[in-house]
Amino acid sequence: KALKKASSHKDELEKIQEDLDKSHADLKVLEEEYERVKEASTRVKWTAEQEEEYEKVKRQAKAASARFVTTLQQNTRKLTSAKKGAANLEKNIEQAQAQLSTVQSKAKELQERKDKLGKTLTQTKRDFSKTEKKLSELQKTHRANS
Repeated sequence: KALKKASSHKDELEKIQEDLDKSHADLKVLEEEYERVKEASTRVKWTAEQEEEYEKVKRQAKAASARFVTTLQQNTRKLTSAKKGAANLEKNIEQAQAQLSTVQSKAKELQERKDKLGKTLTQTKRDFSKTEKKLSELQKTHRANS
């Protein structure tokens, strides 16, 4: 169950990383476009209409990039959260494996004790049976002598 969950988290991490990479690429394109427009604007003297149009485009670019920046931040938080979750799952898996190892060791130890006790019990039954036979023989001998 923990392994399935870890695998699911890994898949989710990969998807978030892909989204994050795409967001980074989109943001870079927008920043480059902004820089081209900005650089072009410093070379040319604009009319009031052109200046107004430039400010309009600038606001639109800022609004468009804000969505990508927000998406990028959200994906970064998701990635961080997923990484923490995966780290916790890995830690849980390690703990579970350690506990499993301990349980297997104790089970082996208990099986060895059970086997040893079984052998001891069998030997004790044999000894008891022999002792009963000897006692019975002694009682018969004693009665015969009395």
